[in-house]
Amino acid sequence: MNLIVGKGTIVDATIKQAQATSTSNRDKDADFTQKRGKTYYGYKGHIAIDEDSEVIKTVEFTKASLHDSNAFEQLVDYSEEAVFADKAYANESRRKKLERKNIFDGILSKGYRNRPLSKSEIRLNKLLSSVRNKVERPFAYMKRILNYQRCSYYDLKRNRFEFVMAALVYNIRKLITAVTLPCNQTGLNAKVTIYRSLHWFLICQRTKKTIRKQTVRHK
Repeated sequence: MNLIVGKGTIVDATIKQAQATSTSNRDKDADFTQKRGKTYYGYKGHIAIDEDSEVIKTVEFTKASLHDSNAFEQLVDYSEEAVFADKAYANESRRKKLERKNIFDGILSKGYRNRPLSKSEIRLNKLLSSVRNKVERPFAYMKRILNYQRCSYYDLKRNRFEFVMAALVYNIRKLITAVTLPCNQTGLNAKVTIYRSLHWFLICQRTKKTIRKQTVRHK
């Protein structure tokens, strides 16, 4: 999914736990990653959003073991005026490439054991984070509104489709809220209908899976 919207791009990734357990051997595509000392088994959903509209521009879906930074080139097309990302995406060659292309480098600075962040770098990180944090909203919407806490299927292909559908529902919602009522009421009503249909389709799919599991458990 690739949608070009505005001048600034924010990238990030989220972990999606597999439907299967790591010991079941049912999911051949899922694998492991660690975050803040905790181990996860599953996949990662990567997105790039437009800085202004917060619409999702690009989506990638990979095994969990892929480092966030390795999906950067698929999310950014270097036509932007600015790119924002957390410190996981920081490396010297990437910063130089952004500089060569005259793109504002909004990637947070990363401190190291032998070279901690300076006070000015800490202040700059705080300023950049106020923009970068917008990218957390699509993930929060997927989890809280769509109840998309973990993957529903047992392979990369179908789980990727589920993630793309969740991104599509989020985008339709964002586009609807951006439309003012005096403008083309018929078109707006059609968009609302599509959004509601997709929204409930995803909710129903996840509810059916939950009921199925509970039925199997009680047999």
